[in-house]
Amino acid sequence: MELELTRQPAREVPADLLVVFSFKKEPPDVGGPVQEWIHELFETGEFEGSRYSTALLHRPPGLTAARLGLVGCGERQTFDRGELVRVSSAAVRAWKSKAVRRIALLPPEGWRDEQSVAAITQGALLGAYEPNRYKTDPEKDAARLEQVIIVAADATGNWEEGLRLGRLLGEAQNFARDLAAEPANRLTPTVLA
Repeated sequence: MELELTRQPAREVPADLLVVFSFKKEPPDVGGPVQEWIHELFETGEFEGSRYSTALLHRPPGLTAARLGLVGCGERQTFDRGELVRVSSAAVRAWKSKAVRRIALLPPEGWRDEQSVAAITQGALLGAYEPNRYKTDPEKDAARLEQVIIVAADATGNWEEGLRLGRLLGEAQNFARDLAAEPANRLTPTVLA
């Protein structure tokens, strides 16, 4: 899976899905005609920004992305970088099975620094992980997530370093998962040592 940073405004990012992080009872500001839909979701209670909750809009007006997804972060006061990893992972997991090949992630306001990018990158890699090395279902591979784009339009700090660190952490965790899932007849103690 390819990881990329873009400095394009969120509304102009070409992706199958633009994911916007949202705190509880705080509608995110995406701007444009789609903002009315976001406010309506919050007003009707269909989406409140509760932790790990999601909402999806197909063909959002005013956006280049084919779909707009909201993912809930929960209460702003209790939110931290560990939770950002888990919410990013949940967002990717929620939509990777929906034939989404390119996901763009827009970090929540106040969480657009180097460490937050590392957390989002790590979460995206963890959410995209599939323990399917020995499975032979070609249909699953046909709809595989190919690219995660982190939208850095108003970036602070060195986002490239955050992307690098997040990739290291996420890939290391996924490598440990692969080792744990490896059958004993393939990964004997001698081979592991």
